[in-house]
Amino acid sequence: MKLVIACLLAYVIGSIPPLRPPKTPFHIHDAAFRTLPARDIIFAFILDVGKGALAVIVAWMIAGMAGAHLAVICVVMGEKYPCIPVYRSRNGWAVATGALLVISPLLILICLCIYLLALLLTRTFHFSFIIALLAFFIGLVLFAAQIYLWLLVIGLIGLLSMHQFKRFRKHINIRKWKR
Repeated sequence: MKLVIACLLAYVIGSIPPLRPPKTPFHIHDAAFRTLPARDIIFAFILDVGKGALAVIVAWMIAGMAGAHLAVICVVMGEKYPCIPVYRSRNGWAVATGALLVISPLLILICLCIYLLALLLTRTFHFSFIIALLAFFIGLVLFAAQIYLWLLVIGLIGLLSMHQFKRFRKHINIRKWKR
């Protein structure tokens, strides 16, 4: 019962509409990064990371480590598929970063520093993210001893890439077979 309560609370925390500075879009992408002030982007990122971390901390206090691991997936699900229809879903990477920051802080901080350094050098989110993701997997091999963390990361990547596949499928004209 504690696991169910922890997962539901994490989903509701993930579904909370984002607080954004004025004129900040829901998706902070490359074009927004080039046009918005840095403080607005950092503020939005910190709020999303804090939302993910809060959900995992609450679940950890309620149901222990197992609840915290499940809360990571639930808070990202709440971010991607919110129960509050006020805003559209977002990609959920910042929320996943905040949630994993509570579970494995050293690994996430190293990867976050690599991401920010690559972002400053390349000025593209996608390339910086790929570099940080590679560093994260190398760090998992070197540092992580728990199988839970591996399963959690594989589940999160699958969950977050499902949305990208849905967008990709809209652009491809798939013809149905006639009988």
